[in-house]
Amino acid sequence: MQFPIIIGLHRSRFLDCAVLMLVLGISGVMFVFPRSTAILAGILLFAWSGAVLVWWQLKPEIACLRLQRDGRLEVLLHGATEFLTGHCLPGATVHPWLTAVRIELPNGQRLTLLATADTMSREAFRRLRVFLRWRADFTALPLSGP
Repeated sequence: MQFPIIIGLHRSRFLDCAVLMLVLGISGVMFVFPRSTAILAGILLFAWSGAVLVWWQLKPEIACLRLQRDGRLEVLLHGATEFLTGHCLPGATVHPWLTAVRIELPNGQRLTLLATADTMSREAFRRLRVFLRWRADFTALPLSGP
């Protein structure tokens, strides 16, 4: 691989559709069972407001990733102009269709990168998975103790 690798990220349509299908399924099931109108309206309001909250939380905070040869992962946040060096926290999940990585920035902010196959090009997604499996530094944080 040629380093550094720069990967642009965008919102996942797959996850958006999954949230929509889930809330539509809940809504459909609610109409099957006989309930009072007030209870039905309350449950539907709760389900749809929860779906809107989940949809809002799925908005990516990371605009771009830069993968370095030495295993560093640099992050460009939306609205920022400079890359920040991120530290990959233990517990990443890397699969052919979903990758979830927790990243800690130098200021202590923790971000979750939730990338599906449609958030970037197929080749970029493959490179990210290979980088995370073979190059990224997931060194455990030092344990504090006596």
